[in-house]
Amino acid sequence: MLGQLLELSVHAPDTGASFDHYQKLGFGAATAGDVWPHAYGVMCCGNLALGLHGMAARPLTLTFVQPDVARLHRELEAMGTPVTDAVLGHDAFNRIELADPSGVMLRVLEARSFSAPPDTPDTTLLGTFWRLSLPTINPARVEAFWRRLGRQLTPLGAPWPSLVMDDDWPLAWHHPEAHAGPVLLFQHPDPAAAADRLEARRFELEERPLPSGDGRLLLRAPEDLPALLLA
Repeated sequence: MLGQLLELSVHAPDTGASFDHYQKLGFGAATAGDVWPHAYGVMCCGNLALGLHGMAARPLTLTFVQPDVARLHRELEAMGTPVTDAVLGHDAFNRIELADPSGVMLRVLEARSFSAPPDTPDTTLLGTFWRLSLPTINPARVEAFWRRLGRQLTPLGAPWPSLVMDDDWPLAWHHPEAHAGPVLLFQHPDPAAAADRLEARRFELEERPLPSGDGRLLLRAPEDLPALLLA
């Protein structure tokens, strides 16, 4: 219903530092358009596109693309799903915003704001991207919200109890006791070896697995978004 998941949009106060961080990790750079008045860049790996927005601080946002935003706006209103902001008109770049019960912002644009690189890497120094996991204290409300929008969520027990969405939208929701905020989850066959390679390239890890493989690897980006590998 919302269209195609386009990017995970994050506030990057220093877009250059964030760009360099992800480039060093092995992400590919997309070709971004001039839709936004602020500094904007996109870094990609696998099915993850990170939109780095150098604007005033705002919540992490899931950005979708849907060619008929005005129709979607009418459908959401008819089903009683509140739209928090809307820019609609023949002379505007149409977009609407709403929020899911976990608090994450959802933005729907009328057209793509970037073109993915033709050689998007499947893996990085962090391994393979798996999910963006979001904290929620009310998974039942989250599940009901997304079911109304036509998506199914499935319980999963690893790496922690969570709800995961269909594979074409790599999203999950976890209890804040597992991790306090949003986190990018990566899969790697040898997290300890990944930690060695990251430290050799001067990345500062907040947590790293033991040589035995116990524990987890946590790396935080300049815009404060953590990436996590679990052993």
